[in-house]
Amino acid sequence: MAAAPDNAEAYFYLGQSQLNRGDTEKAILSFEKATTLAPANSEYFRLLGDSYGITAGKAGLFSKFGWPKNARPPTTNPSSSTPRTSTPGGV
Repeated sequence: MAAAPDNAEAYFYLGQSQLNRGDTEKAILSFEKATTLAPANSEYFRLLGDSYGITAGKAGLFSKFGWPKNARPPTTNPSSSTPRTSTPGGV
């Protein structure tokens, strides 16, 4: 950004524009520059984190983990699970 190389806000808005267009890689670079120039601005860090999350989602990172073999998948019908019983006093 030749016109304002030290303007964190300009990099922030550029990153927002890039993110809205779906160019998360460029948005990450812009948000990283904004956070470097204004490290106290939490909004810049929030959108940087959002951009990382979008990139991870596109890469399928979270879908690769799946359920462990011995884990029970979540139930869609809460009444189908075994009800817990408790006695007064939590004993």
